[in-house]
Parts: sequence; structure tokens; C-alpha cells
Amino acid sequence: MIIRPATIMRNDYNLISKYAHQSGEIVYLTKYGKGDLVVMSIKTFEQREEKFKFYHTVMQADLDRQKSAEELFDGDDAIARLKAKFID
Repeated sequence: MIIRPATIMRNDYNLISKYAHQSGEIVYLTKYGKGDLVVMSIKTFEQREEKFKFYHTVMQADLDRQKSAEELFDGDDAIARLKAKFID
């Protein structure tokens, strides 16, 4: 993580751009000593968005599972039940 004053964007944009692209890290910019902006490359942004979408999908699946009234079985138990139903 790199923290720099916001004036660096005006004075040396290329330095921030180069760092963000090469490191893949987020650059935090401050204004009067307090957090103001965050800068990252498009590639880093898109990777984060994909992770957030994946996490959302997993969380939604877990919520759906929790809401389900069906009983859950482990793999061995499920196979035993299927064998009993269709083979015996």
C-alpha cells in the first residue's frame, strides 16, 4: 500500500499511474493529512470486482441453503441412501 498527498496527482500523475500498474496495489491519496481518494489500475479494479461477484454468489448460495427446509447429508450418507433406494 502506498499513501501519498493528493497534490502528487497534479504534480506527478505518471509516477502514480506507473506504480499502480506495475504493483497492482491501491494508491491512497490524502488531502490535508486525511484520506481523500483511492487510485488503482483498471486491471486491479476488474480483478476486485470479479472477487466481489464470486463472494456475493457464494454468500447467496449459503443463504439459500440456510433457508432451505431440506435435510443436508454428507457425501457418504447420500451415496448410501441412493444405493439403498436404487440398488436394494
